[in-house]
Amino acid sequence: MTEKIDNIQTLIKINVEANEGYRTAASCVNDGLLSTFLNNNAIKRKEFAAKLMEKAKLKEVKSGLSSDLHKVWMEIKSAPKKFNGKAVLEECEKGEKHALKEYDKVLSGKDFPKDLADILEIQKREIKSNLEEISSLKKEQKEEDANRNRETPVP
Repeated sequence: MTEKIDNIQTLIKINVEANEGYRTAASCVNDGLLSTFLNNNAIKRKEFAAKLMEKAKLKEVKSGLSSDLHKVWMEIKSAPKKFNGKAVLEECEKGEKHALKEYDKVLSGKDFPKDLADILEIQKREIKSNLEEISSLKKEQKEEDANRNRETPVP
């Protein structure tokens, strides 16, 4: 049972980190729709973590150093223009791919109670769907970034 709790804690941590990452990403873009998309994902991942914490009867799980470093890097990468939605989405994409790998790892060969297994599968599907949406947005954002950067002088 301890291994299962450790696995759930790992997923909780990933979702806490994703929440923080999406909030950071939303503050790094100068596009209202993209910022809303990122903030909505932050809320969703916070809900994922809360649901898993409730099931595992945990009170608190904090993000790790890797998340903190990733957030700083994201801020630095987008700082020169503050409009680089594509770069921010690329980082979100990396995070979602990592999350999917962790969900796969936790779900493979583990015998969770049905209600918990269902929650994990639903969350995994939502992350996968979000990853597909990020990939699509990334293509759109490349052109928007180019237009915005041409129109807005950077001091």
